[in-house]
Amino acid sequence: MLRSSALVLILLAVAGLLTFVTLRMDWDLPSASLGSSGARGGPPDEFIRRAGYHGGRLWTVSYGGELWSLAEHKATARRELAAFRVVDLCDEGPQLEALVVEGAGWRLATLQGGVWTPGVPIAAKEDFALSLICDGQTRLLTDRRVIDARTGERTALLRKRLPTFADNHATAIGRDIYFSTGSGEIGTAFYRIDPETGMIGAVRDNGADPDCGTLINACLEVTAVVPAPWDRQCILLSQRAYHAGSHGRITELCRGGAARIVHKGPCFFQPSTDRGCSEEFDGLVVRGGAVLAAGSNGLVELGRAGAGAQVALPAFESRWPLHVGFAQDFVVISLEGLPRRHGPHRIMLVHKTPDIGRTAVTDRRG
Repeated sequence: MLRSSALVLILLAVAGLLTFVTLRMDWDLPSASLGSSGARGGPPDEFIRRAGYHGGRLWTVSYGGELWSLAEHKATARRELAAFRVVDLCDEGPQLEALVVEGAGWRLATLQGGVWTPGVPIAAKEDFALSLICDGQTRLLTDRRVIDARTGERTALLRKRLPTFADNHATAIGRDIYFSTGSGEIGTAFYRIDPETGMIGAVRDNGADPDCGTLINACLEVTAVVPAPWDRQCILLSQRAYHAGSHGRITELCRGGAARIVHKGPCFFQPSTDRGCSEEFDGLVVRGGAVLAAGSNGLVELGRAGAGAQVALPAFESRWPLHVGFAQDFVVISLEGLPRRHGPHRIMLVHKTPDIGRTAVTDRRG
């Protein structure tokens, strides 16, 4: 009897401890994770998968497939294409295009003159939609095909399947398609795709990284790709990772595999266990002859020689369900609620003239 009573007391004590730990973990969640969408629905800031700017409005696509738009002078965003799950959007050119799920396939919806017009249906053939390629042609990249999203016709059958992690983006530079995908420290990959032959190759470089062998590797996720404005033979990559501390950089990669670090910023807070800590980067946009990079320390303008001046962040405002700052030629979205006055930021950068260059930014907690 005494043994049974002791066992009951032990079980009650363990249950109480587990309850306390659970409550404590819930209490410690960052504010943006607590459901900033409220009862009206809408994506919390941190769940934005893609963002663009068109027609004087900021457009965001959530991981759950919700499309929202926000005018600069409005206090709240509005839901768009609410009857559909939206996969991705293209904000380049005179019209906005959104890929929606329809039945067992997809369809490209086009916004022009304030009216959404449906395009031709695109049949899924046991493949998974990954990303739109926004270079004026508007192609859809799946894990098996490259498809003209406006006509529904296949332009290339890939020689092998691509991985289907949620965090991914595709960018066309010249004749090549660059595809980045990742799932934390495990499974991060960066590919070059030939859209005519369907050949896929992992991007290699001959730079030296003290931690992971080369500058482009499975340790660091590629979060954005843009052409280097100072050299047509080169591209720029923003990179980030989190393992025991923050890691990231801006890397230049040129034909032939030559690679160099253009910029590597310091950590805002460096753990004593991580001596190699560095600033994480979530996005890039071309801005004239320079590139604007969004990092955990804020915005920095980059040229051929590396980092130039720090660019001031615009004043952030709470515009339900977003926290945004509108500048003259770009918009910044905070991914962690209203940013702290002093401290690291998680920000998404969107250019107001997207034909200059596309921002493809992902957000994932390390």
